Amino acid sequence: RDHRRALGGQMITRVCPDCGNTFETTDLRRIRCRKNCGRTSASSNKARTRRRDAHILDFIGVDGEGVTRPSGQHIYDMLSVGSNTLTSPDGSQLHWTQIFEFLWEQYCESPTATYAGFFLGYDFTQWFRTLPEDRARMLLSPEGRAVRRRKAPGTEHLGPFPVHLGDEWECDILGTKRFKLRKTGAKSWMYINDAGPFFQQSCRAVIDPKGWDEPVCTQEEYDLVSRGKSDRGVRVELDAQLANRAQTARYNTLENDILGRVLHRLNTGLVRAGVHLRRTQ
Repeated sequence: RDHRRALGGQMITRVCPDCGNTFETTDLRRIRCRKNCGRTSASSNKARTRRRDAHILDFIGVDGEGVTRPSGQHIYDMLSVGSNTLTSPDGSQLHWTQIFEFLWEQYCESPTATYAGFFLGYDFTQWFRTLPEDRARMLLSPEGRAVRRRKAPGTEHLGPFPVHLGDEWECDILGTKRFKLRKTGAKSWMYINDAGPFFQQSCRAVIDPKGWDEPVCTQEEYDLVSRGKSDRGVRVELDAQLANRAQTARYNTLENDILGRVLHRLNTGLVRAGVHLRRTQ
């Protein structure tokens, strides 16, 4: 009443901070055009509840590609997260600093997504290939894990302390099944899970449309992925590597897309069985 009395019933015009629309009011305390503007509506609350009960997850695939020179040198020059791709400009080996920065950028764009790949042992190996040796030993060796083990009572479930890479990065890996990464000082972690062991067969066998009542991909998509996988192991010169990069990236991101569809199906089946895996698992 005091606020309204101060205006003397005079109408004032304001801009709603949530929707940007202008509105008129006689109440100085009113800052939004309507009560629920910018806030979760009842229908949105119900949708969110249904989504939580169904344990619906957003899956983003992670996969990388490498080439082998005629000399036998292997180079990991491409990494895709979902539909976004990182490549080395000159076709050389990607450095761990480039890889970690790219991964973190993708995480910041979709922090609630579940990141997973299909048998990521090769990719993990390539990500750590350029690490300083002392950091790699601290991350991967039994001795390094023993040094990082938490000793305070009641903290064993937290796992070992992460490995620090300079002042910018922290990371850790659980066996070869789950990698986690964050920038120093960040509150949350990016988790990247290896989903391959759920299937125990090749990616081509898993996504083959003939093996599904309702296929997860079209025959055209399957043929493109099959051609991309058939080219693996072929020794190429630098010129051919760069010339084929766009085609390789297309295959790489398509495989991520299809993997997301597969994992959505898997998650649906797990939920029906009463199993609710989180993005950290």
